[in-house]
Amino acid sequence: LVWDKAKNISQFAVQYGISTGKIHNGIRNKQQVLLRIFYLLLVITTNRRVRAYILNTRDSLSNKLKLIATYLPLFSIKPDIIHFEFGTLAKDIKILKHLTEAKTCVSFIGYDINYIGLNEASYYNDVWQTADAVHFLGNDLRARAMLRGYTSSAIEAIIPAAIDTTFFTASNDHPKDDATFQILSTGRLTWKKGYEYAIRAMAMLKQNAVPFHYHIIGDGPQCQALEFTISELGLSDHITLHGQRDKEFIKQALQKAHVFVQPS
Repeated sequence: LVWDKAKNISQFAVQYGISTGKIHNGIRNKQQVLLRIFYLLLVITTNRRVRAYILNTRDSLSNKLKLIATYLPLFSIKPDIIHFEFGTLAKDIKILKHLTEAKTCVSFIGYDINYIGLNEASYYNDVWQTADAVHFLGNDLRARAMLRGYTSSAIEAIIPAAIDTTFFTASNDHPKDDATFQILSTGRLTWKKGYEYAIRAMAMLKQNAVPFHYHIIGDGPQCQALEFTISELGLSDHITLHGQRDKEFIKQALQKAHVFVQPS
Protein backbone atom coordinates (compact mmCIF):
# COMPACT_ATOMS: atom_id res chain seq x y z
CA LEU A 1 0.00 0.00 0.00
CA VAL A 2 1.48 3.33 -1.10
CA TRP A 3 0.53 6.74 0.29
CA ASP A 4 1.29 9.60 -2.12
CA LYS A 5 1.52 12.93 -0.34
CA ALA A 6 0.77 14.89 -3.50
CA LYS A 7 -2.66 13.32 -3.91
CA ASN A 8 -5.82 14.77 -2.39
CA ILE A 9 -5.96 13.72 1.25
CA SER A 10 -9.75 13.81 1.12
CA GLN A 11 -9.68 10.73 -1.13
CA PHE A 12 -8.09 8.82 1.74
CA ALA A 13 -10.57 10.33 4.16
CA VAL A 14 -13.48 8.93 2.18
CA GLN A 15 -11.87 5.53 1.65
CA TYR A 16 -10.73 5.01 5.23
CA GLY A 17 -13.48 6.85 7.10
CA ILE A 18 -11.28 9.66 8.41
CA SER A 19 -12.75 13.06 9.12
CA THR A 20 -10.72 15.86 7.51
CA GLY A 21 -13.19 18.68 8.05
CA LYS A 22 -11.72 22.19 8.15
CA ILE A 23 -13.00 25.20 10.05
CA HIS A 24 -14.65 27.73 7.73
CA ASN A 25 -15.93 31.09 8.98
CA GLY A 26 -15.10 30.10 12.56
CA ILE A 27 -17.87 27.64 13.42
CA ARG A 28 -18.74 25.57 10.33
CA ASN A 29 -18.24 21.82 10.34
CA LYS A 30 -17.91 21.64 14.12
CA GLN A 31 -18.73 17.95 14.19
CA GLN A 32 -16.02 17.10 11.67
CA VAL A 33 -13.48 19.20 13.56
CA LEU A 34 -14.33 17.42 16.83
CA LEU A 35 -14.00 14.03 15.12
CA ARG A 36 -10.64 15.05 13.72
CA ILE A 37 -9.45 16.13 17.17
CA PHE A 38 -10.73 12.84 18.60
CA TYR A 39 -8.82 10.88 15.96
CA LEU A 40 -5.70 12.94 16.63
CA LEU A 41 -5.90 12.09 20.33
CA LEU A 42 -6.55 8.44 19.48
CA VAL A 43 -3.41 8.28 17.34
CA ILE A 44 -1.32 9.93 20.05
CA THR A 45 -2.49 7.54 22.76
CA THR A 46 -2.28 4.31 20.73
CA ASN A 47 0.81 4.85 18.56
CA ARG A 48 3.93 4.44 20.70
CA ARG A 49 6.22 6.15 18.20
CA VAL A 50 3.94 9.16 17.91
CA ARG A 51 3.66 9.33 21.70
CA ALA A 52 7.44 9.18 22.08
CA TYR A 53 7.80 11.93 19.47
CA ILE A 54 5.39 14.15 21.41
CA LEU A 55 7.16 13.57 24.72
CA ASN A 56 10.81 13.58 23.69
CA THR A 57 11.29 15.78 20.64
CA ARG A 58 12.70 19.25 21.19
CA ASP A 59 10.11 21.34 19.39
CA SER A 60 7.04 23.30 20.35
CA LEU A 61 3.96 21.27 21.16
CA SER A 62 1.95 23.19 18.55
CA ASN A 63 4.44 22.28 15.80
CA LYS A 64 4.42 18.62 16.82
CA LEU A 65 0.64 18.46 16.88
CA LYS A 66 0.45 20.27 13.53
CA LEU A 67 2.76 17.72 11.91
CA ILE A 68 0.83 14.76 13.28
CA ALA A 69 -2.52 16.29 12.27
CA THR A 70 -1.22 16.91 8.74
CA TYR A 71 -0.34 13.25 8.27
CA LEU A 72 -3.31 11.66 10.04
CA PRO A 73 -4.22 9.52 6.97
CA LEU A 74 -0.80 7.89 7.19
CA PHE A 75 -1.45 6.57 10.66
CA SER A 76 -4.79 5.16 9.56
CA ILE A 77 -3.74 3.24 6.44
CA LYS A 78 -0.27 2.26 7.72
CA PRO A 79 1.42 2.27 4.30
CA ASP A 80 4.36 0.09 3.35
CA ILE A 81 5.73 2.88 1.14
CA ILE A 82 5.41 6.66 1.24
CA HIS A 83 5.98 8.32 -2.13
CA PHE A 84 6.77 12.04 -2.35
CA GLU A 85 5.90 13.15 -5.87
CA PHE A 86 8.19 16.20 -5.64
CA GLY A 87 11.39 16.71 -3.68
CA THR A 88 9.93 19.75 -1.94
CA LEU A 89 7.23 17.58 -0.35
CA ALA A 90 9.83 15.41 1.39
CA LYS A 91 11.00 17.93 3.97
CA ASP A 92 9.38 15.86 6.74
CA ILE A 93 10.74 12.56 5.41
CA LYS A 94 13.01 11.82 8.37
CA ILE A 95 10.35 12.13 11.07
CA LEU A 96 7.69 10.42 8.92
CA LYS A 97 9.94 7.45 8.31
CA HIS A 98 10.55 7.20 12.04
CA LEU A 99 6.87 7.53 12.98
CA THR A 100 5.50 5.11 10.38
CA GLU A 101 8.43 2.71 9.79
CA ALA A 102 7.45 2.84 6.09
CA LYS A 103 9.89 2.76 3.19
CA THR A 104 10.21 6.11 1.40
CA CYS A 105 10.59 7.09 -2.23
CA VAL A 106 11.18 10.63 -3.53
CA SER A 107 10.77 11.87 -7.12
CA PHE A 108 12.65 14.89 -8.45
CA ILE A 109 11.05 16.48 -11.50
CA GLY A 110 13.04 19.67 -12.16
CA TYR A 111 12.12 22.80 -10.23
CA ASP A 112 12.74 21.06 -6.90
CA ILE A 113 16.41 20.57 -7.82
CA ASN A 114 16.98 23.60 -10.05
CA TYR A 115 15.25 26.39 -8.12
CA ILE A 116 14.22 25.46 -4.58
CA GLY A 117 16.50 25.87 -1.55
CA LEU A 118 19.56 27.01 -3.52
CA ASN A 119 20.54 29.40 -0.73
CA GLU A 120 20.65 26.55 1.82
CA ALA A 121 23.42 23.99 1.27
CA SER A 122 21.78 21.43 3.56
CA TYR A 123 18.26 21.84 2.16
CA TYR A 124 17.92 18.21 1.01
CA ASN A 125 20.30 16.54 3.48
CA ASP A 126 17.48 14.68 5.25
CA VAL A 127 16.23 13.38 1.91
CA TRP A 128 19.66 12.15 0.80
CA GLN A 129 20.26 10.47 4.16
CA THR A 130 16.78 9.00 4.70
CA ALA A 131 15.11 8.11 1.40
CA ASP A 132 15.10 4.42 0.52
CA ALA A 133 14.62 5.16 -3.18
CA VAL A 134 15.09 8.20 -5.40
CA HIS A 135 13.60 8.82 -8.84
CA PHE A 136 14.84 11.40 -11.35
CA LEU A 137 13.23 12.39 -14.65
CA GLY A 138 16.64 12.38 -16.33
CA ASN A 139 20.40 12.14 -15.97
CA ASP A 140 20.80 15.92 -15.93
CA LEU A 141 18.63 16.19 -12.80
CA ARG A 142 20.64 13.41 -11.22
CA ALA A 143 23.89 15.29 -11.97
CA ARG A 144 22.45 18.47 -10.45
CA ALA A 145 21.37 16.51 -7.38
CA MET A 146 24.94 15.26 -7.01
CA LEU A 147 26.06 18.90 -6.88
CA ARG A 148 23.59 19.40 -4.02
CA GLY A 149 24.86 16.51 -1.91
CA TYR A 150 23.18 13.43 -3.39
CA THR A 151 25.49 10.40 -3.16
CA SER A 152 23.44 7.68 -4.88
CA SER A 153 23.29 5.60 -1.71
CA ALA A 154 19.62 4.70 -2.17
CA ILE A 155 17.79 2.60 -4.74
CA GLU A 156 17.76 4.79 -7.84
CA ALA A 157 15.68 5.01 -11.00
CA ILE A 158 15.90 7.27 -14.05
CA ILE A 159 12.40 7.40 -15.56
CA PRO A 160 11.88 10.22 -18.07
CA ALA A 161 8.58 11.99 -18.56
CA ALA A 162 6.71 10.57 -21.54
CA ILE A 163 3.73 11.11 -23.81
CA ASP A 164 1.22 8.68 -25.26
CA THR A 165 2.70 8.05 -28.72
CA THR A 166 -0.37 6.08 -29.76
CA PHE A 167 -2.39 9.31 -29.34
CA PHE A 168 0.08 12.00 -30.39
CA THR A 169 0.87 10.76 -33.89
CA ALA A 170 1.53 12.63 -37.12
CA SER A 171 -1.50 13.03 -39.37
CA ASN A 172 -2.41 14.67 -42.65
CA ASP A 173 -6.00 15.26 -41.53
CA HIS A 174 -5.13 18.86 -40.64
CA PRO A 175 -3.25 20.40 -43.60
CA LYS A 176 -0.88 23.20 -42.62
CA ASP A 177 -1.45 26.78 -43.67
CA ASP A 178 1.72 27.34 -45.66
CA ALA A 179 0.92 31.03 -46.15
CA THR A 180 1.53 31.66 -42.44
CA PHE A 181 4.29 30.10 -40.38
CA GLN A 182 2.47 28.38 -37.47
CA ILE A 183 4.42 28.17 -34.20
CA LEU A 184 3.28 26.35 -31.05
CA SER A 185 4.28 26.14 -27.39
CA THR A 186 2.52 24.33 -24.55
CA GLY A 187 3.03 24.41 -20.78
CA ARG A 188 2.28 26.36 -17.62
CA LEU A 189 2.63 30.13 -17.86
CA THR A 190 5.44 30.55 -15.34
CA TRP A 191 8.68 32.53 -15.58
CA LYS A 192 10.90 29.45 -15.81
CA LYS A 193 9.17 28.35 -19.03
CA GLY A 194 10.76 31.30 -20.85
CA TYR A 195 7.72 32.50 -22.80
CA GLU A 196 8.81 36.13 -22.66
CA TYR A 197 11.98 35.21 -24.59
CA ALA A 198 9.88 33.44 -27.21
CA ILE A 199 7.53 36.42 -27.50
CA ARG A 200 10.46 38.79 -28.00
CA ALA A 201 11.77 36.42 -30.68
CA MET A 202 8.38 36.75 -32.40
CA ALA A 203 8.89 40.52 -32.44
CA MET A 204 12.05 39.89 -34.47
CA LEU A 205 10.04 37.81 -36.94
CA LYS A 206 7.59 40.68 -37.31
CA GLN A 207 10.42 43.15 -37.86
CA ASN A 208 11.69 40.91 -40.67
CA ALA A 209 8.20 40.75 -42.24
CA VAL A 210 7.85 37.00 -41.71
CA PRO A 211 4.17 35.98 -41.82
CA PHE A 212 3.63 33.94 -38.65
CA HIS A 213 1.24 33.14 -35.83
CA TYR A 214 2.41 31.95 -32.42
CA HIS A 215 0.05 29.80 -30.35
CA ILE A 216 0.63 29.32 -26.61
CA ILE A 217 -1.46 26.68 -24.84
CA GLY A 218 -1.48 26.75 -21.05
CA ASP A 219 -2.41 28.82 -18.03
CA GLY A 220 -0.57 30.13 -15.01
CA PRO A 221 0.46 33.10 -12.87
CA GLN A 222 2.42 34.85 -15.64
CA CYS A 223 -0.59 35.18 -17.94
CA GLN A 224 -1.14 38.91 -17.33
CA ALA A 225 2.56 39.69 -17.69
CA LEU A 226 2.66 37.89 -21.04
CA GLU A 227 -0.48 39.66 -22.22
CA PHE A 228 1.20 42.98 -21.39
CA THR A 229 4.40 42.02 -23.24
CA ILE A 230 2.41 40.94 -26.30
CA SER A 231 0.52 44.23 -26.34
CA GLU A 232 3.63 46.30 -25.66
CA LEU A 233 5.42 44.75 -28.65
CA GLY A 234 2.42 45.15 -30.94
CA LEU A 235 1.97 41.41 -31.40
CA SER A 236 -1.71 41.01 -30.51
CA ASP A 237 -2.56 39.98 -34.09
CA HIS A 238 0.32 37.49 -34.20
CA ILE A 239 0.13 35.68 -30.83
CA THR A 240 -2.78 33.84 -29.25
CA LEU A 241 -2.89 32.72 -25.61
CA HIS A 242 -5.32 29.81 -25.72
CA GLY A 243 -5.38 29.10 -21.98
CA GLN A 244 -5.62 25.57 -20.62
CA ARG A 245 -6.97 23.10 -23.19
CA ASP A 246 -7.54 19.34 -23.35
CA LYS A 247 -5.24 16.89 -25.10
CA GLU A 248 -7.48 16.68 -28.19
CA PHE A 249 -7.07 20.43 -28.75
CA ILE A 250 -3.31 20.13 -28.22
CA LYS A 251 -3.11 17.22 -30.67
CA GLN A 252 -4.88 19.19 -33.40
CA ALA A 253 -2.72 22.26 -32.70
CA LEU A 254 0.43 20.15 -33.04
CA GLN A 255 -0.76 18.76 -36.35
CA LYS A 256 -1.41 22.26 -37.72
CA ALA A 257 1.90 23.75 -36.50
CA HIS A 258 5.08 23.95 -38.56
CA VAL A 259 7.34 24.00 -35.49
CA PHE A 260 7.12 23.39 -31.75
CA VAL A 261 9.06 25.82 -29.53
CA GLN A 262 10.20 24.95 -26.00
CA PRO A 263 11.58 28.30 -24.79
CA SER A 264 12.54 27.17 -21.29
